[in-house]
Amino acid sequence: MVKPEWQEAYQDALRETDREKLMTKISAAEVALFSRLQQMHEPIGKDEVIAIYDAIHSLRTLSCDLSKHRRRARLAISLTFGQTGNMRSARSAC
Repeated sequence: MVKPEWQEAYQDALRETDREKLMTKISAAEVALFSRLQQMHEPIGKDEVIAIYDAIHSLRTLSCDLSKHRRRARLAISLTFGQTGNMRSARSAC
């Protein structure tokens, strides 16, 4: 059985260990997933639709984890250097 194109981009994002490259891989996977969803006029099996939505959820979780890591790193740097001003505690979608 041939894997849908979006699965390769999704697997690339899941395997990426370099945080600097991770967001780019997540974005590429999301583009591939949403492109596939836009092809709904073509036959897409129920199993693939479920897999696509599961993949989107996993990528969002991964993206949120990366964002939280970056916020913690910025906070640690600001505390280390005594910069406590302007550290927003804005809520994100995560």
